[in-house]
Amino acid sequence: MSTTGHFQTRARAIDHLGRGQIADCPTAVTELFKNAHDAYARNVRLHLFDGNPRFGAIFDDGNGMSLEEVMTKWLVVGTESKLESDVPRSERFGLAERTKLGEKGIGRLSAGFLAPVTLLVTRKKQSKFVAVLVDWRLFENPFLLVTDIEIPIEEFTTIDELRGVFKRLSEQSVTNLDGSGVGSPKEKQRIKDAWSAWARNEKSNGNSNPSAAIRSLAGLKVEFASACEHWTGCESPEFHGTGLFMIQLNHEQPGAVKLRGLAPGPVFTS
Repeated sequence: MSTTGHFQTRARAIDHLGRGQIADCPTAVTELFKNAHDAYARNVRLHLFDGNPRFGAIFDDGNGMSLEEVMTKWLVVGTESKLESDVPRSERFGLAERTKLGEKGIGRLSAGFLAPVTLLVTRKKQSKFVAVLVDWRLFENPFLLVTDIEIPIEEFTTIDELRGVFKRLSEQSVTNLDGSGVGSPKEKQRIKDAWSAWARNEKSNGNSNPSAAIRSLAGLKVEFASACEHWTGCESPEFHGTGLFMIQLNHEQPGAVKLRGLAPGPVFTS
């Protein structure tokens, strides 16, 4: 008797492709800058913000993404590589065609090297903002499949709404710990068991329960308003671009991320 099978991917594969493939902080930041270049940004800036939590933000004025593009491109690992840009002429804003710098479709995973939580905020011209929250710590659980993790996404109209959007997305992300975002009781129980198994494994190694830090995400108060003051034009109806917020810099990565050594400011201007 013959049959067929297919590969299944553990959630931890995303962690390996992201942090595991990045040598250091400058490399990670460079990968994110490449994304701005490929989006036909004229300007991209890195800003660092002290406080509790500390966070960084990379702002660009590229073409941004729609909800559909976030779903079919940004959340798809290993998207097709092309030597030349496939961005329509109407979304290049008068710039000459650019050779793509991002080649492997995993550059966006670099954000997980810099901080455990990423908030992507993006907008195409004359469209709504789209926010995506990724807690990379969820992908460290060796007992989960990548399809077990739900990534919360929300559309909104003005940048002033970002604080409330982050709160809702955070609360939704935390539901990954109890499986309440999935359908069947059997699946919910399997996910609960996966988190219990990881907690036992970490305890046996003398570590704290990993879900505790993840659960605290819903209580974070990030100063988005002051940060967005540096995102030129983001309050305009004609605005287009992407902001990548890297929340809790250095968290649980002592010595690995030394963003203080990088000078914030313009990376390139076309």
